[in-house]
Amino acid sequence: MNGELHARLDAAAAEILDRMIAWRRDFHQHPELGNQEHRTAGIVAEHLRAIGCDEVRTGLGGSTGVVGIIRGDRPGPCVALRADMDALPVREATGLPFASTATQDWGGETVPVMHACGHDAHTAVQMAVAEILAANRDAISGSVMLLFQPAEEGAAPDWQGESGAARLVADGVFGDPRPDAFFIFHVLQDETKGRAGEIRYHEGDGTYGMSLLRIRVKGRGGHGAFPWKAVDPLLIGAHILTALQSVPAKNVDVNENAVTLSIGMFRGGSKFNVIPTEAEMEGALRLTDESTRAALEARVEAIAKGIAAAHGGSAEVDWYSRVPIIHNDPALVATMLPSIAAAAPSPDHLVKVESCFLDDVSHFTQVAPVLFFTVGVGLDAEDPARSGFHHEPDFMVNEAGLATALKAMLRLAVDYGPARLSNAG
Repeated sequence: MNGELHARLDAAAAEILDRMIAWRRDFHQHPELGNQEHRTAGIVAEHLRAIGCDEVRTGLGGSTGVVGIIRGDRPGPCVALRADMDALPVREATGLPFASTATQDWGGETVPVMHACGHDAHTAVQMAVAEILAANRDAISGSVMLLFQPAEEGAAPDWQGESGAARLVADGVFGDPRPDAFFIFHVLQDETKGRAGEIRYHEGDGTYGMSLLRIRVKGRGGHGAFPWKAVDPLLIGAHILTALQSVPAKNVDVNENAVTLSIGMFRGGSKFNVIPTEAEMEGALRLTDESTRAALEARVEAIAKGIAAAHGGSAEVDWYSRVPIIHNDPALVATMLPSIAAAAPSPDHLVKVESCFLDDVSHFTQVAPVLFFTVGVGLDAEDPARSGFHHEPDFMVNEAGLATALKAMLRLAVDYGPARLSNAG
């Protein structure tokens, strides 16, 4: 690869670092939930226009998605880079000076909002990538698609249809230009101190697949003082929730398939002395063996419906979204590994792993090969504080790791074209 070009891009990355961190802190202080990222998307689109992107598209994915296109000075393939923008319905407890105090509507309920997974960092890094690439078009063989995605964490309970990456694919966002490869990073806070900037990658299938489920339990409402006159859907739901834990515990070989089933929402009723007519649960079934998905889903349905019927009620199970396992294309990994290795702080900060966590970019494999990797943002070894894990109220990002992410994404964007042309030759 071109050492002089890499040195120029590294210098630009060092120069923009302070502004990139400022953007990240601003997004962190003003988080927005999935499909509601209006402020964030507006800032992104304004930035892409200001730096001279050849094309800027907004309102994508049914809501707030933004795409910027930068065309290089030389012909070549199209590289797509993804950054997700959405936050989570979590009340922040970090004590940071730029901590969020925001609230938003989430399925008809006002909830606190926090960037508890690092998407604020992803958006800021990609804005920096965009600015540097726009100023260095001579470094690009082909074009770069900068994708700012809504709703990676999933849609609100009252949102209709697919969300996030699946919606972008279904809506034909990747038709013109059609990407030849996707490169995506995600920050990783694994609570290991002193490993900021560590890059982890896998080959082939290396994450969880996920099936999102909604269980609606129907009973017969009544007065709380006369429960024998009613069929309590909350009681039925409690039995279902408990019994569902037998799905991963008793239905899979744990040596071959890492299955989890977690219910994250259970709601029903509106007054202490009124037994409601309906209750609802939402959760996710995760698995590492795709061939078992149908059987596990069938087991969940049998448990829910059987327990409800035994109590005189009924249950409906809606599998409203299925996320496939991320497949890191082995040929793409082999070709681009030198680029991410060069961005790591040291050789021991590049680690091959068997599995990584789930991300809905797995849907992009319908379009082109994917390379997904993580960049460590654990705290420094001497830092007395701790950080929570992803989705926890005290989740924090060591911003030192973002310099590695920036360098890695820049190298991938400019190295892929020459590498592809070289392989073709």
